[in-house]
Amino acid sequence: MHISKILRSASFVALLVAGSVTAFGAVLTGNQCVGGSCAGTLDVFNNTPGILLASRFSSFTALDDAGVASYDGTVRAAVYRNSGNTLDFYYQFTNNVSSADSVGRLTMTNFTGFTTDVGYRLDNWDGAGIFLTANQAALSTDRSSNGGTVGFGFGVLSRQINPGETSATLVIRTNAINYSAGSVTTRNGAGAVWTAAAYDPATGVPEPGTVVLLGAGLVALAAFRRRP
Repeated sequence: MHISKILRSASFVALLVAGSVTAFGAVLTGNQCVGGSCAGTLDVFNNTPGILLASRFSSFTALDDAGVASYDGTVRAAVYRNSGNTLDFYYQFTNNVSSADSVGRLTMTNFTGFTTDVGYRLDNWDGAGIFLTANQAALSTDRSSNGGTVGFGFGVLSRQINPGETSATLVIRTNAINYSAGSVTTRNGAGAVWTAAAYDPATGVPEPGTVVLLGAGLVALAAFRRRP
C-alpha cells in the first residue's frame, strides 16, 4: 500500500471520529442566547470529561469604579480532549466568603470561528481534582454577534454567585483540536470586573502532545515504507 493511500484512509477514519461527537446542551451561534428568558434550554452536562490537557487557578480581588474592593475569589479553568477528539473548555468561579458583593456573569474569549455547544454541571465530577461542588447553576448563556465571546448569566439576587458560593462548572464544547491562552472575565452589578487567564480554542500549531503523536505516526509510516 502506498503512503498516499494510508493517509487517505487515516483521513477518512478521522472524519468518522469527528462526526461521532455527541452533542449536549445548546449549540450557540453568533448573537444567540439560550436558557432563562431566552428561547431554548441550558442543559446539564453529564458526559465524561476525557483527557485533561491543561489547567490553571487564578485568585484575585476585583475593585469597583471607586477603587474599593468589591469581591475576591478564584477562577478555575481547564481544557479536555473529549472522546470525539475535539476540545472542551471548563470554567468555574468561587466567590470568597470575605467578599462584599455577588457576581452575576462570567464571559469567556476567544471562540471566533469555532462551534460552541454549552452546558454546566453542579456535581464534584472530578473528585478531589480541579473543580468543586457548585452552589449556583447558570441561568442563561449567550454568544456575541461576532462569535468571539461566550457569556454565562446567573440572574439576580439569590441566583447570583454570592459570597461563600461556587458557580457551576461551565462547559463549552468546540470543534477545535488545538488550544491557546484565553481569558475568563467575572462581573458584578457595581462596575467591578476582573479578567483571569484561561484557555480558548486555536488554529495553527498543535499543543506538544499532539505534535508527539503526529511525529510517532510519521515514523511508523516511514518504517512501513521501508518494508520489502
